[in-house]
Amino acid sequence: MNYLKKIQEIKKMKDDGILTEEEFNKEKEKLLNQKTKRFPFVIVGIILLVAFIVIALVLLFNSNKTKDENGGFNSISSNIQKANAEKVSFKNMSADDKNLDKVQQEIIKYFDNDYLYLDVEDSQRFPQVYKNAKVTDWGKIVKVLKSENDEFEVLVYSMNTGIAGLSGLYEDLYDGVDYSNIPEKDLIVIKGEQLEERLLENDIIRFYGRYTDISSYDIDGKTYSIPVIESINIVKGERFNFSTIKTVAEYIFGKDIKITEPEMESIYWDTYGFQDTFYMVTLDNQSNANFKVFDMHKNDGFITYNPKYNELSSNVSKKLYISGDFNHFIVTTYDQNTKHAYIDYFDKSYNKLWSREFDNNSNDETNISPLDYNPTQMAIIIDTDLYLIDLNTGEDLIEPVIVGIKTQVNMMEDGIVLIGTENKDTIVKVGYDGKIKFRLDGDTDMSNIYGVISQVVNGKLVVFLTGSDSSGFRSLHKYIVVNKDGSIESQSNDLEGGW
Repeated sequence: MNYLKKIQEIKKMKDDGILTEEEFNKEKEKLLNQKTKRFPFVIVGIILLVAFIVIALVLLFNSNKTKDENGGFNSISSNIQKANAEKVSFKNMSADDKNLDKVQQEIIKYFDNDYLYLDVEDSQRFPQVYKNAKVTDWGKIVKVLKSENDEFEVLVYSMNTGIAGLSGLYEDLYDGVDYSNIPEKDLIVIKGEQLEERLLENDIIRFYGRYTDISSYDIDGKTYSIPVIESINIVKGERFNFSTIKTVAEYIFGKDIKITEPEMESIYWDTYGFQDTFYMVTLDNQSNANFKVFDMHKNDGFITYNPKYNELSSNVSKKLYISGDFNHFIVTTYDQNTKHAYIDYFDKSYNKLWSREFDNNSNDETNISPLDYNPTQMAIIIDTDLYLIDLNTGEDLIEPVIVGIKTQVNMMEDGIVLIGTENKDTIVKVGYDGKIKFRLDGDTDMSNIYGVISQVVNGKLVVFLTGSDSSGFRSLHKYIVVNKDGSIESQSNDLEGGW
């Protein structure tokens, strides 16, 4: 019975002379106390109900957040420690993923190498290609627009330096430039969280960031429409410093390691003849022949076996990958003399769980067995065949699929995308059942495609091809944007310039 009805009843009893005034007041006080005692429980019940609704909505939102609203390629990046992250491809993790903590961001930052080279004019001409893409290049800061405790914003002159910039020759490219009248097509704005070492005018930087949009800026009485990049990483020399290498190395190998600069005779030279620098990581425990000394590279995030201290001949290429669950190691070995490739799988205690051996007759030594993997499966190209391997057992999940020579492998939620350097079948998608979903030709006049970069942007696959024409002297590049079903969203013609 509710409070008001009970009050009315005892009031009627008083009016009828059944209760005295004093008895009426006592009964009313008793009812009031009972109501007051019940009130907190009602409030608590309401609060719990509201909390339940809020939690349900958050869970519903998060469960849908990884779904691509446009039905595009799904390259979900997720917290690397989530037990259910079985569909997260290592290649598709990104350092600016908000699900990662600071240490995880540092680790993914090291292995995250899939950045499009930024051409400012191209980015204004083809916004559908660049918007939300990860980009990189060198540039010179011509004006500091904002530098506060929490954030910075700088105006950068981007020379689209490509190989020349990445090789360390970038400083010479800015000599003699008239900075008072830089064309709009060469200007960008970079912004982000404030750095430990603040950026100043005339600093030459290599930037890694996410292209957001084109915005208007009024600078020194002139209005510009400038691409804006949200910073992921900014460096003034080599991409990865000692601190980053140490963080990643200790996460992978533990703290019982030594990190040193290599001797000069151990330093490699990359494809273009420029020095490829690295830190040497030596494990204190040298009892396991498979885990002794590693080279962690400073400009591109990858780990190789040091040839001198692992007693490897110049014909052997050996790389180490941290697995998708971060609790195993994948080791690939290619012997140029015997034309054999090997895959070994180890647990975090360096115990070998399984091993595979393959014939590999490919002559492309710069791109040996490209691969991608999630916590349970690995897709790898051996010669012209795609293998899908169960990482728990080392066994094939499908019959090998002939896909041609490919340089990139990308495991999507509904299939594996492969990209090569031939105009025929440049892009191929294979389902996890081993069936070909689509094949796309490059449709380019490049007779030699020597560079391929790909990235999933806005649920679509962006492929950047660069190469030379039949004369070998004219550099060309081209963008192709592919939908999930294999249809071409957009593509450029062959464009002048390349990297």
